[in-house]
Amino acid sequence: MPITATERAEAMALQVLISARLHHGGVVTHGLVDAVMSRDAGQEQGKANKATVRRIIRTRADSENVRVIFTADERYWAIREQLHHMTGEQVDALSDDIANGGDDDPRGWDRPLINAIAARRSTRAAASRLRGCTPVAVPLWREPLRNLPTPDDVRDVLHEVHQGGHRVHAGIPADHVRTVVSNLRVKQKPFTQGPDGTIHVEDRAYVPLRRFHMRIVNGGTPERVETRAALDEINNAMMVPGKQAVREMSAAGSRARIVYKGIRGTVLLRPATAEEAAATVKPEAERYTAGDQVTVRPVVYNPERREHRVLAEYTGTVVNWHGGHYNVRAVVADEHGVGGVRQCQVHELRPAGPCPATEH
Repeated sequence: MPITATERAEAMALQVLISARLHHGGVVTHGLVDAVMSRDAGQEQGKANKATVRRIIRTRADSENVRVIFTADERYWAIREQLHHMTGEQVDALSDDIANGGDDDPRGWDRPLINAIAARRSTRAAASRLRGCTPVAVPLWREPLRNLPTPDDVRDVLHEVHQGGHRVHAGIPADHVRTVVSNLRVKQKPFTQGPDGTIHVEDRAYVPLRRFHMRIVNGGTPERVETRAALDEINNAMMVPGKQAVREMSAAGSRARIVYKGIRGTVLLRPATAEEAAATVKPEAERYTAGDQVTVRPVVYNPERREHRVLAEYTGTVVNWHGGHYNVRAVVADEHGVGGVRQCQVHELRPAGPCPATEH
């Protein structure tokens, strides 16, 4: 039995109110209503009349403990509250940034925002309703397009879609996410990109799936690299001109053994295990500190015979990091470098201890 238009609108209003409480700081805006109705467009409640949905939300706002910001006057005072909790320098910087944005900056055409900034910068005493107010924690104005991520910023890996903190889709191609980003830019909708590459849109997040490979040089300590970099190296070794620097190569799937003609030697590439992928990896310059005991597995290159030779391992003490390598002093000086100090690449070192299983 089909539901009535009112029941449809009430069901949609309930979804908006739930989203506001869980993911939007208890605030309902036009943008949130549009986003939730767009999300549920394929369902029965998604066909509700938008004006009716907003009217129901407003009547239920107090009982649902949410704040409604629909009208220009409501936006103006909500912005005033946010500006009231900003320092004078921050407000001045915001005003200058809007002025520098010119006609392309949507904030310059936002009359409630401009009026609120003018009132905040004036010498008049703050309105009494602002005393002790708690500003909403959601953005109330659109950021300029120049600050939005571009399709080129999307990482070239598969993505997961998270909504409300829960994964709802997996295996989303990067091209699909680029299309989403492009559409958001055209519609001038606010969205951000986190340091890890995640695209945040309202209560949705497109999270890049980071995949890793292990790269082993001349049988040394495995180094973790992005899977994309590993696949690029494999492809480069298969195609001209990169193929011209390869003596021999074998590959199966995403695994490969590449023997280069020059000083690079033999490189093994394989997918990282779950433990290796989850491990925290420091930058090369931070792996060891002065005084650390390490086991050195020295590898020397003979340019005449164009081959690498692995020397006997020995224990050493890290002196410092310099110029892209570690200086390591041998515990027993012997012939290991000048005065017992040798320049070592990271893959030639491992923490002092028993020898792990090697990969060939």
